[in-house]
Amino acid sequence: MRLVNASDVKQVSGRPKTDKLDAVWLAKLNERGMLRPSFVPPADIRRLRDYTRLRLDLTRERTRHKQRMEKLLEDALIKLSTVATDIFGKSGREMIEALISGNNDPKQLAGLARGRMRVKHTALVQALDGRFDDHHADLARILLDQVDGLDTQTQRLTTTIDGLIAAMPTAVASDQAPTDTGSNGSQQQPTTTLSAIARLDEVPGIAEHAAQVIIAELGLDMAQFVTAGHLVSWAKLSPRTIQSGAKQRGGKTGKGFPNRDPRRGRRRGCENRHVPRRAVPAPGQTPRETQSPGRRRPIHPGHRLAPAERPHHPFP
Repeated sequence: MRLVNASDVKQVSGRPKTDKLDAVWLAKLNERGMLRPSFVPPADIRRLRDYTRLRLDLTRERTRHKQRMEKLLEDALIKLSTVATDIFGKSGREMIEALISGNNDPKQLAGLARGRMRVKHTALVQALDGRFDDHHADLARILLDQVDGLDTQTQRLTTTIDGLIAAMPTAVASDQAPTDTGSNGSQQQPTTTLSAIARLDEVPGIAEHAAQVIIAELGLDMAQFVTAGHLVSWAKLSPRTIQSGAKQRGGKTGKGFPNRDPRRGRRRGCENRHVPRRAVPAPGQTPRETQSPGRRRPIHPGHRLAPAERPHHPFP
C-alpha cells in the first residue's frame, strides 16, 4: 500500500469517472509504477511532530488569552499597553495582580514599575487611571490562570520534545576518533560533530524552537528528497512556474501546512520574527536595496497621475 499525491493521478489521462472504475484505475497505476509514494516519516518523527504541533496550538491559544486580557483592560479604561511594551512582563504582571486584589490607586500602581519603566511614571499614572470593577477582576483572574496553565503545559511539551530529540542517535552530538596522522607522524585531535539542533541554530533566523519544528516536519533523513529544490517544493516555499506559450512567469508559493514554515505567524515577541521573507541583503546593502528598483520610483511630471504644480504661498 502506498500513500500518493492525488494531483499525480489527475495528470494521467484516459480514465472514466466512477468510484468503482477509479479504484481499478488506481490499482493499475500503482501496479505499473506510475505513482510516486509520498513522504511518510518514521514513527519517532511522527511522535515528535505531534508534540511540536500541539505546542504551537497551545502557544497560539495563550496569545489569544493575552489579547483578551488587553481588551479587558481597555474596557476598564486602563491603557497599560500604550506605555508598557509587554503587559505580561514583570512590571505589568504585578500591576494586574494589584488591580485584581483591589488596589485602584494609579500612583501606587505606577510605583510597581521596574527597570526602564520607572522613567515613565507620569505616563503610567495617566494610563492606569480607569474604572477597574469587581467583574473586571474576576475575568482578569480567570484569564491569568488560563495563561499560567498554558505556560506550564508548553514548558512540559518543550521538555518532552527535548527528550525525544535527545533519544535519536542521529540528532545528538558525537565525537569522531582521529583516523589520519599529521605530516610529522603525530596523531590529530578527535573532531566533534554538533547536534542537529546546534547545526540548525547556526543558521541566521532559526532559534531552538524553530529547529525542533524543522526536525519534526522534515525528519533527519534527507535522502527522501533528491535535491534541495525538491525539499523546498515539498514544503510549498518555492513559487510555481506558470507558462503560457513563449511567456513564462512565476506564481505564488503554496499554502501547504503552516507548521512547515517557521517564518509564518511572526508576531511581536516571537523568536522567529527576524527571519526574512525576501532576499537576504548583501554585506553593506540595506533591506530596501534588495527590492526592485522600480519601487517608489518618482512619477514623471508629465504623467496623468502626477500632482499639479501649484505656487507655494508661505504663511504670513
